[in-house]
Amino acid sequence: MGTETETADGVPASYGEWAAAGSAAEWAELVSDALFVFGPGGNVRGGNAAFLRLTRCTAAEAGGRGRSLGVFLGCLHAVSGGGCGGAPACLHCGWWRAAASADRGERAVFQFRLPLRAGGASEYEVRVAPCGGGGGRGCLCDRAAAKRLRVLERALYHDALNQFAGVRNLLDLLDTGDPAQVAEYAGLIRESAAQMSDEIVWLRAIRDAEGGGLAPRLREVPVAEVAARAVGRARAAAEARQVAVAVAVAEGVSVRTDCELAGLSLGSLVLNAVEASRRGERVALTFASEGGRGVFRVEGGAALTPEVACQVFQRSFSTKGEGRGMGAYGARLLVEGVLAGTVWHAAGAPAAARFCLSLPLAGAEPGADDGAGARRCENG
Repeated sequence: MGTETETADGVPASYGEWAAAGSAAEWAELVSDALFVFGPGGNVRGGNAAFLRLTRCTAAEAGGRGRSLGVFLGCLHAVSGGGCGGAPACLHCGWWRAAASADRGERAVFQFRLPLRAGGASEYEVRVAPCGGGGGRGCLCDRAAAKRLRVLERALYHDALNQFAGVRNLLDLLDTGDPAQVAEYAGLIRESAAQMSDEIVWLRAIRDAEGGGLAPRLREVPVAEVAARAVGRARAAAEARQVAVAVAVAEGVSVRTDCELAGLSLGSLVLNAVEASRRGERVALTFASEGGRGVFRVEGGAALTPEVACQVFQRSFSTKGEGRGMGAYGARLLVEGVLAGTVWHAAGAPAAARFCLSLPLAGAEPGADDGAGARRCENG
């Protein structure tokens, strides 16, 4: 084998040809990854063509040196409150942690989720390396599509397959010859099949809502019907954990909504509360009419820490492990994006988490609101 000749300083001779082929900026235009540079404090100072396409900005905007990455990506926190880096959630943002690493002269890789000002959320991975004089260089990858598919697949595999396994086991017990037991098992099979169907409809609704193709079937629905559907979604988990679900809703009151989507969304909040509760604890589902809106409140499970509270509605964020995190996110996506409602975490519950979901009351004037949107913004 031949050997590579070297220059006097020990650098392979062919490296000179590589370096002479173009500047780093010229090479950056040939790659499909979004590359950018940023100064101390995280403000972007320029990027390649892939970065401009990803952030939908011009070269002049990217080189303006006055905006951080969150602004370019359309982060909700970057256009509210103290701007990018000024909201409580920014303390846990992977981008800000990456920028701080570069300021310290360290290389780093972080993944982060951004709630978007246009609705929904997106997910990214950023790799950074320091530059002389502070700031650094970054490589930004959009992970939203891949993570979206992975989360949907895991939810389907985990939840639907668990339900299917239960149905299969019950079918094996039908050959008892005891009519009473056969009737009991048949009822359990129907309930498991209904829960399996709900899970598939839930995941399909989230997918369609993210794509902007979900059309609700609105009608006047009794509040009790929405609550019953929500409790049914969490019944199996509540029984398995021996958690009681107490319901106190108004009779004779209706909301204007899609019963299936509203029930699944509220049911996800109830299910989250059940799964966060310990054996023998209680989850409460209540309802009140407030200024033209119907407000459901779900209370149960341990109170959220500030770190969890500011991320709980982000897509795929979960305290239950990788591949989860569709409950609160999906509820807000469907209720706010499709059903003209609002979902928020109510701060101030001393010992338990409290989530609220508001929907238009039947017959209320369009645009009637009880201020829930403002409270939601304040409390995450």
